[in-house]
Amino acid sequence: MSLQSFGFFGFLLVVAAVYLHLPQRWQSAFLLAASWVFYALAMPSMLPVTIAIAVFTYLCGRGMTAREGARKTAFLRIGVAGLLAILAFFKYNGAFASDGGWQAVAMPLGISFYSFAAISYLIDAARGDCEVEKNFIDCALFLNFFATVTQGPICRAGALLPQFKEEHRFDAARTVRALRLMALGLFKLVAVSDVLGLLVDEVFPNYRSYGGPMLVLAAVFYTFQLYFNFSGYSEVARAVGLLLGLELPENFKTPFFATNFSGFWSRWHISFSSWLQDYLFMPLAWADVSGLTGGKISRLPAEFCVFTVFFVSGFWHGNTLPFVVWGLLQASYRLGEELLHRRLGKPKKKAPARVLWAKRAGVFVLWCVSMVFFRVGSSPAAAPLTVRDAFAYLGRCFMGWGPARFASELYTAASDGFYANAIMVAAYSYMALVPIVQPPVIRLCTTKKERLIRMPYQKGSVSKTTKILFPIVVTMLAGLVAPASVALVGFLMFGNLLRECGVLNALSETAQNVLANLITIVLGLTVAGQMTADKFVRPDTLLILALGLVAFIFDTVGGVFFAKLLNLFLPEGKKINPMIGAAGISAFPMSGRVVNQMGLAEDNQNFLLMYSISVNVSGQIASVIAGGLILTLMSSCV
Repeated sequence: MSLQSFGFFGFLLVVAAVYLHLPQRWQSAFLLAASWVFYALAMPSMLPVTIAIAVFTYLCGRGMTAREGARKTAFLRIGVAGLLAILAFFKYNGAFASDGGWQAVAMPLGISFYSFAAISYLIDAARGDCEVEKNFIDCALFLNFFATVTQGPICRAGALLPQFKEEHRFDAARTVRALRLMALGLFKLVAVSDVLGLLVDEVFPNYRSYGGPMLVLAAVFYTFQLYFNFSGYSEVARAVGLLLGLELPENFKTPFFATNFSGFWSRWHISFSSWLQDYLFMPLAWADVSGLTGGKISRLPAEFCVFTVFFVSGFWHGNTLPFVVWGLLQASYRLGEELLHRRLGKPKKKAPARVLWAKRAGVFVLWCVSMVFFRVGSSPAAAPLTVRDAFAYLGRCFMGWGPARFASELYTAASDGFYANAIMVAAYSYMALVPIVQPPVIRLCTTKKERLIRMPYQKGSVSKTTKILFPIVVTMLAGLVAPASVALVGFLMFGNLLRECGVLNALSETAQNVLANLITIVLGLTVAGQMTADKFVRPDTLLILALGLVAFIFDTVGGVFFAKLLNLFLPEGKKINPMIGAAGISAFPMSGRVVNQMGLAEDNQNFLLMYSISVNVSGQIASVIAGGLILTLMSSCV
C-alpha cells in the first residue's frame, strides 16, 4: 500500500481517529498493530521476518543491560553482525540463484531502512547516547512504524523512542502543519516525479533510438524525478508522523544548491548520509589499527575512510553492478574534492555569485552523470540494463546533436511517454466540460431579467506606454506576491509584450496564428492517437474529470453571485450582467465565449464578448498567481 494511494489515506484516517482518542498506555500498542497491518497489506509473506528482526534487536538490547564489559560488547557485536548478515542475505541471495538450483528469496520491504535503524539503536545504547528500551512494543514500533518502515527516513532511537512515552491528542495547529506538508509531498510525488518518470521510462530502455540532446534531457529529468520522489515521500512520512504527534527528521534540504559534494551529501538523504557519518566513517577514522599494521600507522587515512563510506553506500542502494559503479563515482567525487582542497586550499566562504553558480552547475552535472548508473541499476527485471548500457548511454550523449532530430525525438518521447498514459490528458480534457457545465449552472443562478441586462460597448483608448508597461508590471507583481508563478505568468505576459511592442510583428503574428494552430493540431493528433478506452476510462482519470466538474460548478456559482452582490451597490443603467462573473475561471477563452453565446441567445443584440473575455483573461492570470501563492505558502511552512 503506497503512501500516495487512496487506500492509505483511508487507513491513515482510521488510525489517526482511533489513536488520538486512546488512553496513553494503549497508544503504542495500537500504533504497532496498525503498522503490522500496513506491512501485511503491502507484503504479507515478509511480515514474520520483520517481526523477527524486531525481536532480535530487542533481545540484543536487553542483553546489553544485563551484562557489563566484554559480555555487553559481545551482545552488541552479535546484534550488529546478525543484522548485517540478515540484510546481506536478503539483498544479495538472488546473485546465487539459478534454474534448477537455488531459488532467490524476495527482499522484505524496507529492510534496508529498518535494519540500519536497528543497528544505530544498538550502537547508541552501547555508547550511552540513548537508553535501552525495556518495552518490546515501543522497540518494535520504533523499527516498524508504518510511516517510515518502507522508505525511511532512518530515525534515531534517542529522538523517537521518548515520543512514544508521551500522550498524543488532536491539535488543530499541528494538523494544519501536517496537511500542508502532506500536500507538498504529494505534489512532488504525483505532479512532478510521476510526470517526469513518464518520459524517463520511455527514453532509458530505448536509449539507442535517441540522440544526445534527448539523452541529456532524460538524465536531467531522472535526476529531478528521483529527488522529488525521495523528498516527496519523506515529507508525506513526516506529515503522517506530525498528524499523530510524532516529529520525524527532515531528509532533504535543497541539495542542488550545494557548491561541493561535501555540502551536497549534508543536504541529500540526510538521515542516510548522517548514519554513514556517525556509524561508519567516524568509527573507521578513530579506529586504532596500530596492532594490525605493526605500529606503522595508528589511524586509517581519511581518504580510505571516505572511499569506504561511499563504496558501501553503493551496495546499500542496490545489489547490481551499476550501483557499485555509482558508489565508486561518489567516492571519486569526494576524494577528488578533498585532493583539490589540499592542493589549492579551501574555497573562500564569500565567493562571487558567478563562482558559486558555476560550482553548483559542476556538482549538478557530475551528479546527473552518476544518476545514469543509478537509473540503469533500477531498471525493471522485464527490461534489464547493465553497466555496459550505462556507459553506452553516456557515450551517445555526445552524438546526434541536430535540432531537427531533437525536435522529432522530443515529439516521439512525449507521444509514447506522456500522452501514452491517458491520465496525463485527463487533466486537460476536463476543460471540455466548460460549455456543458456552465450554461445550466448559470441559468440556475440567474433570472431571465438578469441575463437580459445589456452592457453597451464603451469606446476607450489605451496608450502604447500602458500596453507595454502592463505585462512588465504584472510579471513583477506576480514575482513579489507568488514567486512560484513567475514562469507561467511571465510566459503569458511575454506574448502580450511581443504583440504590443510594435517592432516584432512577424514573430507576434506567427506566435498568434501559425505556431498556435500548429501546436494545437499536433497536440490533438498526439492525444487522439493515444487516448484509447482501456487507458482513459479508468477510476483515476474519471476522478480528475469529476474534480474538474466540481471545481467549475463552484467557480461558476461564486462568480455569478459575486456579480449579483456588486449589482446591489450599482445604480440602474450601470448594473453588470451576472453571467460575466462566470467567466472568471482559468478556462480561456472557452468560458468567455460561452457567456457571450448565452447573452446572444437571450438577446441577439447583447454582445458581451468584450467584457467576458476581459474577465476570462483576468481569471486565468489570477488562477496562475493563486496557484503560485499556494505553493509559496506551503513551501514556507515546511
